[in-house]
Amino acid sequence: MKKISSLFLIFSSFVYSQGINSGLFFSQAAANSSKAKKVIITFDAPPNTVNVKTSYYKYNKEFAFSFGMDDGLIGAYNTAVPLFTGGTVIHQDGLTEGYPGLFYSDGAGTTIPFAATMNVNMKNIGVSAGANMSEAMLRDAYIKGFALTNHGFTPRTQFDLDGWDDDPVIRDQQIRYEIEENYNQLKAVIGIKIDNFTAPSNDDSYHAITTQMKTDGFLKIVNNIGNPSRDKGHDFTAEYWMANEATRWFSRDFTIWTEGAVNKTPSDFDFINTKLAAVGNEHAWFTLGVHNVDISETGSTGGASLKYLDFKYVMEGLELNYGIKGADNIWMAPINMVYEYLISARDASYSVHTVGNKATISFNFSAVNPKFLEHALSLIVDADTNITNIAYEGFDVHSSKINYQNLGNHTALINVAYQPPYHATAYQRLEAVVAVNSVKATLSQSDLEYAQGLVNALPPGNFKEGLAADLENIKVVLGSVVIKIDFGRSLHSYISPYPWNNLATPDAPGHLAGAKLTNMDTTTSTKSGIDLEVIAPFENYDANFSGTNGDPQANFPFEAERDCFKTPAGLTSTLRLTNLNENKVYDFTAFSSRNVIGTATEITINGETVTIDHKKNLYDLVSINNVVPNAGGILEIHIKGTGSSNVHGFLNVLQITEKNP
Repeated sequence: MKKISSLFLIFSSFVYSQGINSGLFFSQAAANSSKAKKVIITFDAPPNTVNVKTSYYKYNKEFAFSFGMDDGLIGAYNTAVPLFTGGTVIHQDGLTEGYPGLFYSDGAGTTIPFAATMNVNMKNIGVSAGANMSEAMLRDAYIKGFALTNHGFTPRTQFDLDGWDDDPVIRDQQIRYEIEENYNQLKAVIGIKIDNFTAPSNDDSYHAITTQMKTDGFLKIVNNIGNPSRDKGHDFTAEYWMANEATRWFSRDFTIWTEGAVNKTPSDFDFINTKLAAVGNEHAWFTLGVHNVDISETGSTGGASLKYLDFKYVMEGLELNYGIKGADNIWMAPINMVYEYLISARDASYSVHTVGNKATISFNFSAVNPKFLEHALSLIVDADTNITNIAYEGFDVHSSKINYQNLGNHTALINVAYQPPYHATAYQRLEAVVAVNSVKATLSQSDLEYAQGLVNALPPGNFKEGLAADLENIKVVLGSVVIKIDFGRSLHSYISPYPWNNLATPDAPGHLAGAKLTNMDTTTSTKSGIDLEVIAPFENYDANFSGTNGDPQANFPFEAERDCFKTPAGLTSTLRLTNLNENKVYDFTAFSSRNVIGTATEITINGETVTIDHKKNLYDLVSINNVVPNAGGILEIHIKGTGSSNVHGFLNVLQITEKNP
């Protein structure tokens, strides 16, 4: 499947995904869920014996590793998602561009990116302070394989200043509200029922309620209500967790990897090696977690968080020792995915029927929970004749390796999986939404074609028609290159994510003369070769945008909309573009916002002037199109204020489109 090219363009109502690793259009997945499930094995001669064994862990891995991050903090998206799946890592001390990702394999030659869990409080998602993820980031992270877990709506605990009400009836109502409201909000944003819960701060006040909600089928997994001093995430095996399935208490260890505890030596992984050597016939399952993974290298935290370079070190260490670069014996997957596989392996059944030189394995998943995100099995096959071919029926995803672990061509590892109808349908819709909205940002022909394929695969109805209408309204210029520039404050939460260009740095404020962006990035994560420099300075930056969320009409992230550069009163500020292509023409679109009626900003390029009315934060984008560069590939942009009550001008965003004449 074609992968979208751009990286991490975050918008007020959507996000662009670099690569949606679904493997297929999920209209096919939904169809596969109702088909008979079979694997047909062909041998070079009729076998006398065909032995089939279910792997305890998916991909026949030696151990599972589940990592969680709390509270929906933006560092989980900007740092963990690109570190695991590849792309540009945006951390508090800078950028790590072109990071390749971290991987293990499926045992059959396919690399799989690391994945983790984000425990989310929906009340904080999209909050203007900038420390939390947006709704768009949640959607994109889910598409890229990260799990989302209910972490309470606010999240309220007994340890807060106001705590719970003294009346136990009211207290229980408060607890149920935290769980149910967060569930409803997650479903509204993602379109998928999230039935896993992680208790904030290990608050055992949640225990009685969550136990009942699990019994009632509302919740599937409950994390972190066990005593944290007893139930360390690295102390127990999968057999322990399965034996306690009635309560489904998972506990994550916050002490193994925290600031001050990472030595950046092999000893950081001693607890894994010790456990693997000690479990015998049981199966190690490490469940660890932190709060933040993006603490500044110059900052400090007393909580269970990691500085970025520490987080990067330990995750690279997992890959180097146990992932694709090492023993390849780790299954790095969220808790819910490991749990669902263990239940599928326990409750699914299959039969083997041999005729001549073919053996057919027929599967029955009817006893497995249909609300699971996936039904999957990994099998080890051993026969007394050589395997020449393996074919599949009714599965969305499958892979195999003949001569598995070099034991001979009579052995094979077989991995099969499919999405049950509910998740297949919901995922298909979510995938299409993310892809369609990404086109609004990249204005890329290849992204448009990809989104059209996903929309065309949707079943007929209003949902499909709405997305199709969105695509029809997007103007994509074939062969164009788009550059987006954010003007404003240098604070981390005000800077737009890569590949936006931010004319603001702590060391050299972008509004001063001489401030410069060199070889600016395009929306498809390539380098444009174009430079931008401030020639006549702005007076200052201004955080003038009073809204709490961006407007989807602008298709710009809130970080870009919320602040701007302000021109001096009565004077003109000037930007100069150099290294433009003299054989191309350029379109310019500007966004200005000011919470004052009666003022406006004038922008002039090559003698053409447009005016942006501020309109008390109502959106009014203006454009100057088909501008031909001056000799030597130079253009100047002049910005000034106009209006009766204020003569300052403002510039929040400038979008440049390079295209053929």
